[in-house]
Amino acid sequence: GSGLLGAGFLIDLAGNDRYSARDFAQGAGFFGVGALIDVAGRDEYVSDGFAHGAGAFGIGILADGAGNDRYSATRFSQGFGFIKGFGALVESGGSDKYYAGGYYPDFRDPEKSYSSLSQGFGFGLRPGDDFIGASGGVGVLADHEGNDVYVGDYFAQGASYWYAIGILVDDRGHDRYLSGRYSQGAGVHLALGVLWDSEGDDEYLATFG
Repeated sequence: GSGLLGAGFLIDLAGNDRYSARDFAQGAGFFGVGALIDVAGRDEYVSDGFAHGAGAFGIGILADGAGNDRYSATRFSQGFGFIKGFGALVESGGSDKYYAGGYYPDFRDPEKSYSSLSQGFGFGLRPGDDFIGASGGVGVLADHEGNDVYVGDYFAQGASYWYAIGILVDDRGHDRYLSGRYSQGAGVHLALGVLWDSEGDDEYLATFG
């Protein structure tokens, strides 16, 4: 389900499946369109970065139907939009678990934190002394129902950075959100971040801010 300078589609109609890849996979669009669609089953998705619905100068979509699913990545995943990109992870049902982080330390507190940049995250390049910069894209994680668990660290769970949009929407269920800094509906530097949970007895924990 990877579109690199083109289009790539993976469609699975049934079964308990396991998807394992490193980068640019499982619904990734880089100057192209990539989609992974799994209709039913208890599935597991494992990757490093830029996966699980990630787009840069393109569109990346991961859509999963019913079943208790597991998503594990390090960064730039689970609904990630970079420059001129749209990335979306859409879950129809089941009690799902999302994990992003644990590998790349964040420079603000490298001994205790990791960069996630996932779970409904839009990311742009802030201008510096040696480059102009560019506005970010749109990242969306949408889960329809189920008792879900979201685990991330810095920049996660409906957050964004530099003229970007990051959205996490959970329609219903008793959910748990655990994260670090710049998370749970955080718009950082002229950006928009949204965490929208419609109903259920939920728990929220963020380590900073």
